[in-house]
Amino acid sequence: AAIEHALLNRHLLTQQRFHALATSYLEQLLAKGAFERAAAECPRLLGEEVSLWERWIYSFASRGKLSVLAPFIPLQTPRLNRSTYEMVLMHFLDKDKKSFLEIIKKWGGQQLKFGNGAGWEGGRAGGKGELYDLQEVSKRVGAMVGLATDEILLQAQAYLFGLQGKYTAALGVYWELFRVVQAGGREGNGEEERKSLFAPVFGLIEEHNLFEAAAERVLTLVQMDRGEAGDLLVRHVDRLPVESVAVSYTHLTLPTKRIV
Repeated sequence: AAIEHALLNRHLLTQQRFHALATSYLEQLLAKGAFERAAAECPRLLGEEVSLWERWIYSFASRGKLSVLAPFIPLQTPRLNRSTYEMVLMHFLDKDKKSFLEIIKKWGGQQLKFGNGAGWEGGRAGGKGELYDLQEVSKRVGAMVGLATDEILLQAQAYLFGLQGKYTAALGVYWELFRVVQAGGREGNGEEERKSLFAPVFGLIEEHNLFEAAAERVLTLVQMDRGEAGDLLVRHVDRLPVESVAVSYTHLTLPTKRIV
């Protein structure tokens, strides 16, 4: 194929000529409906060209196929303009909340690495600021939660609060998420899914010293994951004294380890 020949002899082609061949090839794939193949080809054809990446991101979005390209969108090499990452997030927030949640989690490491007040550089291609405006995205999610309670949006809200260092607020969202799940009567979803859903709660409590809030919700913790709740009580009996949670304690079978 012409594109393979061009890739092998790229050093003989001008940048403009190679980009023209790459564009023609990708357009042919899209015209055939080969969206997955086109998306997979983008990294080697677009390389570190920010303008090309942004062009094709918008092109896939206009065709309703951004979800196919999303796994290949670069976060660091190259680093795109912040407005592009924000467009991707807003697209999924409006059209596919599950993908939105998956993406903010996937991008979380880069957001933390370069965020936390890194400044306006994040708005430029190649900058080292945050990928997207974390506070604005969080506000948008919060506004949507206020209009209609949604389990996926609550998970996203809790995660975004965590990225901002608002750990108490994140824990509060998990309490609300638990209430929503219980009210929805999701018995058929299984114990393992429930444990997975609320697994971050125990890390939040332990890593960010949220024992005071946890002491008031031990029964909820037990219902989230009996084993994790029991282990938490054993490890931190000084912070979560059994006497202060006596009512909840009757619902809990602690591990066979003496509390001294």
